[in-house]
Amino acid sequence: MFRVKEIAKILNSELVNCNKDTYISGISTDTRKDVKGKLFIPLKGSNFNGHDFVELSIKNGASAVLVSEDRNWSQNLPIIKTDDTLKALGKIAKYYAEKNNFKIIAITGSAGKTTTKNILKHITKFYGTEKNFNNLIGVPLTILNAKEEEEFIIVELGINIVGEMAQLNDITTPEYAIITNIGYGHLEGFGSVLKVFEEKSLIIRNNSDLKKGFVHENIDIKGEKIFTFGESENTDCRLIESISDCYRNRVRFSYKEKIYNIESKLLGKFNALNIVTAFLVARELGFDDEYILQRLETFTPSDKRSEMIRSNKGFFLFNDCYNANFDSFKEAINFIDKLNVKGKKIAIIGDMYELGQLSEELHSKLGEIISNTNIDYVLGTGEFVKATLGNINKKDKVVKYFKNKEDIIDYINSNIGEEDIILLKASRAMKFEEIARGILNYSRG
Repeated sequence: MFRVKEIAKILNSELVNCNKDTYISGISTDTRKDVKGKLFIPLKGSNFNGHDFVELSIKNGASAVLVSEDRNWSQNLPIIKTDDTLKALGKIAKYYAEKNNFKIIAITGSAGKTTTKNILKHITKFYGTEKNFNNLIGVPLTILNAKEEEEFIIVELGINIVGEMAQLNDITTPEYAIITNIGYGHLEGFGSVLKVFEEKSLIIRNNSDLKKGFVHENIDIKGEKIFTFGESENTDCRLIESISDCYRNRVRFSYKEKIYNIESKLLGKFNALNIVTAFLVARELGFDDEYILQRLETFTPSDKRSEMIRSNKGFFLFNDCYNANFDSFKEAINFIDKLNVKGKKIAIIGDMYELGQLSEELHSKLGEIISNTNIDYVLGTGEFVKATLGNINKKDKVVKYFKNKEDIIDYINSNIGEEDIILLKASRAMKFEEIARGILNYSRG
């Protein structure tokens, strides 16, 4: 992968007790994983400092360590000195990508980026981001874990504060960039939707390496290299229709005046737009129509993302609790509202985080949206969700607040019917998968 002297040159760093020709087989930031033969890079967080594990990394077989702190290190410890280990990680990843001529496909957006990334990986079989490794640590590690023979790498770029996208853009310099949408996400770090747009759109607007950019029709970016997706007739790839039941999504869309029809396991119009996006990108990358359609129909939703589960007792659980912002929450509510089911419609909802000063307003507005649906039961837990429950018209609905998730599980297990459907939706930190397990385990008993 690297010689130590390469890393020193990249970072303009000093070597201490290092043989400059020592071979580095990989990069590690975690001594709990295999570090043998690798360069250990200690990172700092609010509750940890990786420098505390430097000596352990060498004991476990690391070939060298990259440090930004001066401590009373053991004699003969092979050290590369740098000012900032996180920035150094990014610089090394950038060098590795350029050294191997990787073509980077970058995906960002307020919602749908992970699903779009997963669909695109399924179609293309390109290597890319695993799980949610989409930040200033995960993106460099994604690149550094790529095999040297890879041609394309798909990276998901997630940002929380101003300045992060510029850094990620510099590390990845994507030739292909996708912006799924711009909405009410991470407002605590940005302050406004306009600022979200300014930051996320940097992967296109501030990118001299761009070959093709793909944006939702509502995003105001134009140019010869820009391709659009959406629902209006003037988009390059247009979603015409999306009809979902509890098993399949019948999606109809057009591309270059040709009409396509597929059945997908990804339910809801919001997911149909992710499907259309992935088709457009794959097609512009040169993949064959029929092959793309076949791969789209075999794609299965990942855990906790638009996952429809049929319980042993017959009721359905729409598990969409991996994350939530106002836009994705609204889409999930609308999806359940339009579903045709025989039993009750139950929404179990929790807090949306990182909405900043708009938190109370948006939680309250969500209550208005729910009021105008045919959802029968709305069960909530959390602090911010109180504003949602308090703003729901309770004339035709059962609205209940619970202090904890265990009480919700008990209530559901006492009141669920065979043909009912349950929506689970909240921000990741609410850990609503615990509710899913409690409900499903009970139904299996």
